[in-house]
Amino acid sequence: MLRLAPFLIATIAVAQTTAVIPSQFTAAEAPGLEQEPFGYNRVRHVQYVDRSLLGAVPTGAVITRLAYRRDTNGYTVGTMSRTGRPGATPVWQMRLGNSTESALNPSATFPGVVAPGWTTVYTPKTTVFPNTSIPGGGGPANFDIQFVFDVPFVWNGGTLGIDHYCFDSNASIYNYYVDAIDTQPSAGTADLLTPGALGCPAGENRAAGFAPNPGGTMQLLLFGAPPSTVAFASLGFNDTTWGPFALPFHMAPLGAPTCYVYIDPLSSDLVTVDSGGFAEFLLPIPAASSYIGQQLLAQWAILDDRINPAFPVTTSDALRFQFGATPNGQAIPMSVVSTTGVTANSNTGYVWPGRGAIFRLTF
Repeated sequence: MLRLAPFLIATIAVAQTTAVIPSQFTAAEAPGLEQEPFGYNRVRHVQYVDRSLLGAVPTGAVITRLAYRRDTNGYTVGTMSRTGRPGATPVWQMRLGNSTESALNPSATFPGVVAPGWTTVYTPKTTVFPNTSIPGGGGPANFDIQFVFDVPFVWNGGTLGIDHYCFDSNASIYNYYVDAIDTQPSAGTADLLTPGALGCPAGENRAAGFAPNPGGTMQLLLFGAPPSTVAFASLGFNDTTWGPFALPFHMAPLGAPTCYVYIDPLSSDLVTVDSGGFAEFLLPIPAASSYIGQQLLAQWAILDDRINPAFPVTTSDALRFQFGATPNGQAIPMSVVSTTGVTANSNTGYVWPGRGAIFRLTF
């Protein structure tokens, strides 16, 4: 019978491979930084990574550890620390997933408590985050923020999802930044139509979105609507007149005294609002040069009796979308869906395409 020397057995047992994702930042700092998720005691943060960024990781790899490094370019304080404040040892949880989401344009809905393909790799536990220093001689920091898995994860070769969750009794926020990338300079913008173009009731029916390059998909999101209702995703081009009416149009005569129509709704699509008050409308944008820099206005109209049960209609924030400059151009195929504070227990978050932390896998 073949016998192996003890030192050879030990070598085989500890043989491990590591890969930095994305690989172009193995020895170089990425041009960005991220306070989420580790700068919060209440956070839900899911990062989706396309398989094209995981080229060094073979399909079927058994991942046993994941690590992050502090940012050193944007946050230059010598020692980065979470200690010395209340709640410095949060109860942290992490899942990894073989996800079916698009890594560039994922859904704003978080994976469920029991979701196919997702594994709790770091069971909920009190977690102490290390103090990290800027390395001498320049260059990126070491991957000192490490999570050793309680349960290994087998990657199936598709989109990798990384789900961090913490909802501590203490809601402290820390200057604890990790190295990250944000690649949207060639994509478009989605901003409030004006600073005052806000929805009603106050603080509810919030709108957000993503404006792609031509050839991508425009994303219009609604948060804070009444659960399980319906809403109309309205699109237009004019923010000064709507037929015979000047804009913004005050809806007080209709019975909604704090609501306004900010755009001319040339088209409206009916969308179902989920049980968490979230809705999403997607619009493919043709990959034609004529769409470069073009603008589109958007606002939701919601079946909502919170202002006036006799006139159960409210409106959301109004947004101005401007498409990007590169037909079929895409940001790096990696995105984050996240939310912090009291909404960290929500079913949905904000979508940040082309964004994510730099991390190192051990397999």
